[in-house]
Amino acid sequence: MFLKPGFLIILGFLIFHSNAIAGSLKDLGVLEPWQKVIIEEEVLPQSQRFARDQSPTSSPLSLEWDLKLLKQYLVFYGPKLEKLKKSPNNLEILVTLSPESDCPKCMESVPSISSLIRQSLQRRGLTAVFSSLSSVKPKSPLGTMQIQWAPFSSEMVDAVGGDEKRYRIQTDFSLVGFVNLRKERELSEFDAFDGIEARLLTDLWIDLGRKWEDEKDLADEDGKEEILIEISGFTDFTQYNRLRTLLQTQLKNILSIEERKFSKNRVVFSVYSLDNKESVRKQVTNLHLDAVARVQ
Repeated sequence: MFLKPGFLIILGFLIFHSNAIAGSLKDLGVLEPWQKVIIEEEVLPQSQRFARDQSPTSSPLSLEWDLKLLKQYLVFYGPKLEKLKKSPNNLEILVTLSPESDCPKCMESVPSISSLIRQSLQRRGLTAVFSSLSSVKPKSPLGTMQIQWAPFSSEMVDAVGGDEKRYRIQTDFSLVGFVNLRKERELSEFDAFDGIEARLLTDLWIDLGRKWEDEKDLADEDGKEEILIEISGFTDFTQYNRLRTLLQTQLKNILSIEERKFSKNRVVFSVYSLDNKESVRKQVTNLHLDAVARVQ
């Protein structure tokens, strides 16, 4: 099978573009697979939202990223809720879509908004259960999401003035015992509901990330001891990434893990956990890492 020269040029450009953007985001540290998916499918398409320079002419290759904002956007992952002493029976979110039934523009957007919500939750380890599509409702969902959108009422139109038709969309999101958030926005007849809802979801996940960080900080300070894990003997960055990923995903009840010291073939991680040091030591021993691991 032979590839046409034009295709190879395009493929080469896409690889270069992807690698260049990945390089510009290297300060985020080692990312988990689900975080990489969110960057590719949510962050890059709306890169200006996460840039310090809000100029519309900036490209993802030249952006100065707002790393604090990005970290808040990327921090929440449903399956990790139990690490903040939340014990969900499942990871289902009961979703209710409430468009104005007498509004053609509203009804036309239902499929695209449904898909947007489903994918956004799925990337964060959550499952959308749509109340209008399922006769069997989850008995104890982890949370709820309700989206309402409709034209302005005649009273609101009179108050605002002008001839342009206006609409409003509102999203309410809650996680049982953790957070309640509301985002809303007005839009014109020329705006797409799904595009505006995507922006609301972005703001919602950022706020949720801030809440998550606040909870983690409280847990860190709530009598939790800093545990240092020293890893040595790895030979390259690929092996280092694999070792860090193993610690992140296999150690139970980890609240946070960050690099404290890094030198050739040696790294010290600062870890906060709901477990004590001895428990963490046993877990590290049982991981059978292909390097020397020591809990200090």
